[in-house]
Amino acid sequence: MNRGVLAVLAFCALAACARAEDYPCESGDSACYCSNKNKTGMFADTKAGCAKYYWCVSDIQTFHMDCAPGTVFNNAIGVCDWPANV
Repeated sequence: MNRGVLAVLAFCALAACARAEDYPCESGDSACYCSNKNKTGMFADTKAGCAKYYWCVSDIQTFHMDCAPGTVFNNAIGVCDWPANV
């Protein structure tokens, strides 16, 4: 899937009834995903309750992105999703 499609999916999610912080998400040190690890991809920011995510372009550049209100980042499918699906 190309980046444009992923970006559209990430920002077009509708608001959910539940609050994002009420649902668990995958653990890990998201703040270090991009630096010095040559990682490319999108990863949940667990410190933000997965309501934000990192978009890493190798270790060259990091984008810190927001999910739509009421959604959380789902590492399994790489997009913001309904909290019940995470």
